[in-house]
Amino acid sequence: MNASYEQIAHLPTLTDVQRQRARDRARQTLAARLGGEPQYSDFVRQAHSRYGPWVMRFGLLATVIVLAAAFTISAIHIFTVGVEVTAQAGASLAITRIVGVSFVVLAESALITFSLVPTLWNMPKRFARAVSVGVAAGALIAIIGNVHATIPYGDSAFDWLKAWWAALATSPVAWALATLPPLIVVLMGMGLKYLLLTSSEQRSEAGAAYRSALDDWNALMANIEGHKQWRVFWFNALWDEWVRENGSRMQYAVDDDTKLAIVLREMEAEDRIERILNAGARGAIAGKLQGKSDETPLGSRDDVITFLRETPGAESLTGKEIAEITGASEATVSRARRAFSSNGHSEK
Repeated sequence: MNASYEQIAHLPTLTDVQRQRARDRARQTLAARLGGEPQYSDFVRQAHSRYGPWVMRFGLLATVIVLAAAFTISAIHIFTVGVEVTAQAGASLAITRIVGVSFVVLAESALITFSLVPTLWNMPKRFARAVSVGVAAGALIAIIGNVHATIPYGDSAFDWLKAWWAALATSPVAWALATLPPLIVVLMGMGLKYLLLTSSEQRSEAGAAYRSALDDWNALMANIEGHKQWRVFWFNALWDEWVRENGSRMQYAVDDDTKLAIVLREMEAEDRIERILNAGARGAIAGKLQGKSDETPLGSRDDVITFLRETPGAESLTGKEIAEITGASEATVSRARRAFSSNGHSEK
């Protein structure tokens, strides 16, 4: 390979900045090829994709329409009853209307409110059971109001209940108007409750899946240069950078072997710097220089032996690299390495 480098010695090399730019571009390209950083919106769409978003919206719209129709019929009946009862007590017109509206709120709105509140506020189950009593109370008010407005009954005890049951056979239309609207309001309120519960669970699952995918992605990005395809992308990025700096016509002026030698030369240059830095050579020398007295010469045999003993991975460096780091001559480095090896990694 050294012979190959001699053959391309006349060709320019990249600077450290250019090589770093190529490395950054290789990281970005490989990251994009691996799918890019996960987005929360992707997991939300996946969680709601069983029937598709349009089907979900159509179902919600249909629920709201049915709820509005049933609520309107039942609310008119309850409002009428509230106004009549209050007017019989001699109240003014304004008071009767206020009572009628409040009666509707207690009956119909309470059904929906008590159905949704435990879900919206994430109440404990014990309190949610207590709230269900409010649902039953609102349903009872709604049924009694609708029966009073649509089915005539006497003054005896439970005549309204008897009349309501008899109307099922004698007047099914009146029975349906008295029974079905409040029942549908209850059912639609429960439907909205479970819709909220389902959406909450889906969002929770989507959030957990997104956080897990993001953790995996961050772990991959932290060690992306350990990926099996990393050197391929790095090779291509270095070549693109070299062509960009030396003219696009250069890529047609060299053959594949020359291209390989050029890029491997750039890789080796960066690998050499990385080996030195990872070995802690600079830190070791800086610490050694700080503790060295002015009388002790720099780059002596003992300096090299101390560097070899205290620096992990120093044995993988070449004699020239150790000489550049310690300031000693290559001959001194060679003698120090022989002494270091022959004496069991000792300076004696």
